[in-house]
Amino acid sequence: MKFHPITEAIDSRGDENMAIREFQTDGQVLTVAFVREFFQNALDAILDKTKKVRVRIRLVKLTNDEDKKYIENTYKDASDLLRASGTFPIENHQYLVIEEFNTIGLTGTDKFKPLEEELSMSHWSNFSFGMLRQSKEKDSGGRNGVGKIMLNLLSGLRTVFYKTKRSDDGQDWIGGRMEFNASTELGEGSDRTRYSNWAWLSPYEGADVNNLSGAEKLSKLYKPTITKDHLDEVDRIFGIQRNADEYGTSWIIPSPLEKNTPREEEHELVDLESMISHTIDSFSWAFMSNFLEVDFDGLVINSENIINVLNERFPTKKHMWGFLDNVRSFPPSELIDVNSLWQDISEDNLLDNEITNSDEIKDLSASFNDDQLVGFRFPITLSKFKNPRDPNRRPSVEKVETTMKIFLQPLDPDLTKKEEMFLRKWLIISGEKSIRSGASVMAVTLIDDPALSEFCAYAEITDHSKFNDQKNTLKQRYSDTRKTLSRIRKAARVAFQTLNVTDNKKYENILADMLGVAIASGIKRKPSRRKRNRTQITPNPNPTPRNQKFVELSDSFNPLILKPGNDPINVEDCPMTVTLNCSTVGLLGGVKDFDMGEKGFIDTNLSEQNCSSTIISNGSLSVEIQDPDFHLEIDGFESKFHTSISIKY
Repeated sequence: MKFHPITEAIDSRGDENMAIREFQTDGQVLTVAFVREFFQNALDAILDKTKKVRVRIRLVKLTNDEDKKYIENTYKDASDLLRASGTFPIENHQYLVIEEFNTIGLTGTDKFKPLEEELSMSHWSNFSFGMLRQSKEKDSGGRNGVGKIMLNLLSGLRTVFYKTKRSDDGQDWIGGRMEFNASTELGEGSDRTRYSNWAWLSPYEGADVNNLSGAEKLSKLYKPTITKDHLDEVDRIFGIQRNADEYGTSWIIPSPLEKNTPREEEHELVDLESMISHTIDSFSWAFMSNFLEVDFDGLVINSENIINVLNERFPTKKHMWGFLDNVRSFPPSELIDVNSLWQDISEDNLLDNEITNSDEIKDLSASFNDDQLVGFRFPITLSKFKNPRDPNRRPSVEKVETTMKIFLQPLDPDLTKKEEMFLRKWLIISGEKSIRSGASVMAVTLIDDPALSEFCAYAEITDHSKFNDQKNTLKQRYSDTRKTLSRIRKAARVAFQTLNVTDNKKYENILADMLGVAIASGIKRKPSRRKRNRTQITPNPNPTPRNQKFVELSDSFNPLILKPGNDPINVEDCPMTVTLNCSTVGLLGGVKDFDMGEKGFIDTNLSEQNCSSTIISNGSLSVEIQDPDFHLEIDGFESKFHTSISIKY
């Protein structure tokens, strides 16, 4: 078996590798993106849902010359193409071996184009040929169709091998794929030949595969390797062990790379430390909920020890891990059901709502004010097209009733920064926030309803860190996407503001009006935590010279991005505080104070990396930069007038 460069791709992929381009355009961090894609895909492919998915990850260094030669011979014919394609291959005879257990394996037909009745189980065909083709069914985690490229991008040789044990027929198949940035020409003069942007691992041993017709390529070249000698040799070389009834796929990535920050250069992966941290950070909920167990070359992480591991690796967030563990064990019977009418009422007009349940509300308010964990169940109505893919029919809309859960607990008085997490099934959507900065609360938004999880999966950007209501995959299937996502994003904020009763008349009976009852007069209310723990902004005694540009803003307001400027920030100067101040620019010239009737920074979603922000007013935002490699994305900034934003150090 060997990798065959292809002169004419029968899938018409074009010159540029669009999957690689999409990944690079989005500016994703390699190791983080790989971890999120791989484990999400593994959890999506679970075979027995009464058991957890198990994964074993090892770094294997080949030292035997015969073993090296066996593997090198597989991609020898494609090595010139790899080097000419715009990549810079690293070849060090080191391999990342990842084995999944209790997953379905790459099942289904070996046809290039599956029949309609084969599509639902054509996992092998889709992985092999379906780059940018969306294949996931119903309630799976991803919908972008580019996750397959991550296995190749993690390799210094842009190569992935796999050995899969298929749950549908029990067979073992070997395959593999190389991915290049673009199609490439090799040779001189009349011998110059253009090759496609991929190469295919095949058992075919013919001298020139490109003389085969399209039909012959389908029947001879694009087939998995099933020869026992090859299967046994791969097992021996890489130490792969799998019982006859242990279905799943083993992935082999040559010369693995890592990159852990946007500014870091790709470099050789020398140990599993960063991968361990990224995995437990992104999939802590999956571990806690006993969906996932991972063996990192002897370090086993599962539901029994995940809290200890999180506390060791992320000690500053101990309170959050304990809170999340309590959410996991929260009795569903204690959730407070909110009436669906909440969806049509703005936050500024909650007092108009009429819902009843006095006893529950009295208990809930008292519990929250006694620092107890409380939970809501919010209804969300989806507007889904019945026939989104039929071009001959006008799509009709059906209403789908779903729910999401909100969990809240007051923050410990010793802590000053709110903690919040969006969870879709087992995946943490790290860039989504609901609660405003400065709020003294811990919050979890849990989306585990299958129908709502499906909606959110289509809304996620390629690295699954945020929602985007304008994604084509979403808008093709649903109407009112912006309104629906707005409700999802604000639910936790509505719940918190409802419980955070103050002496302000506006909120005097907000809980009662949301749920249609009067709050018992005997309930004691603590002083507002929001006010008590508000971050104090201390002026810098040594102001930064005005001519230095440490930070800069994006040209667009949607989203508004604050990022490092041309002048580098020194680590020793952190934390550094900058303030964004809005002004209104007149159409005929002149600048005046920002109109306080504008939304501005109010009701925005803040995605923070190595920085923290506090909304001072709707026209002013304070940002504390904790590390030179920071990133702040502000989604939802609104202004009806022409607005200028200045930066003050």
